[in-house]
Amino acid sequence: MTITVIHIALCLACLPLVVVVPAGLVYAFAGRHLPEERGARPRYEARCGGRIGRHRHPIPFLRIAVYDHFVVLAGRRRYLLSMEAIERVEVAGTRTPRTVRLHHHAAALPKRLEVWAEEVEPLVAALAIE
Repeated sequence: MTITVIHIALCLACLPLVVVVPAGLVYAFAGRHLPEERGARPRYEARCGGRIGRHRHPIPFLRIAVYDHFVVLAGRRRYLLSMEAIERVEVAGTRTPRTVRLHHHAAALPKRLEVWAEEVEPLVAALAIE
């Protein structure tokens, strides 16, 4: 079987679907809210990028929402981190987007939680540990 111009044209026409559809699904899934978020208003919410465990989430495929008693990180999976579990917040880097590392002691979550935020100051202020 030989490859014709029609085969090449069909491959080029389907290529965007192979990339756009999965990316759109990941973006939409990150926007879904957990049941704990219903009726609550976040102190801070943004679309950003980051690293959760070994998984990297490019910008804008990660959503962070900071509430009074917990933080939600939503990407491929959704994670709920209580404010009591956060030990400290570290800001790294000098270029935008800067990295905000959440050091925590929650056993159910991956140890590495990094968020690449465009605006670091409002995020750090919302994460302020009283």
